[in-house]
Amino acid sequence: MEGDTPTAQDLLALLRQYEDACNRYDIEAAVAMFAEDGYIEIYGTQHRGQAVLYAAHEFDMGSQTQVTFRDGVVSGDTVSCTFITCDVLDRAVGLDGRYMQAEFTFRNGRIARFLNLPANEQERQRHHEAKHAFHVWAREHYPGEVAKGANFDYEAGASLTRVVHEWLKRHPHND
Repeated sequence: MEGDTPTAQDLLALLRQYEDACNRYDIEAAVAMFAEDGYIEIYGTQHRGQAVLYAAHEFDMGSQTQVTFRDGVVSGDTVSCTFITCDVLDRAVGLDGRYMQAEFTFRNGRIARFLNLPANEQERQRHHEAKHAFHVWAREHYPGEVAKGANFDYEAGASLTRVVHEWLKRHPHND
């Protein structure tokens, strides 16, 4: 595809490849899909560099996150889509994931920018209501683990998973 103008089908196929690599936790393959200067942008913060991209994908592995990119619309070299993330906590509280929008800008068959747009107010409220009791409990019983969540790496994701498993032991009705 390098040197050629990619078709809409080419870009959608690249997005499916990225989704598949993420969901298999094939971090090497997922990071390799980014351009050398490619980055993830979340809430206005750009996560740049191979090490940072690697850590971000490790976070997803640690938090047992699965992603879905659907309803892709291609405009030039950009794919806009619905972006759904579903991590261990979502599943523990009975949510089907967090629904957001994303934009992927491609250059020479690789991701130049992955823009994660914030969830709308209704979606944020849905998550707040479902997760509030967990967050209160986790801050009280596992403050050190909760503090790790400020990072964007494997340990932060794995910390979430550990605390969720403890929550489920004490709140089995949430399974």
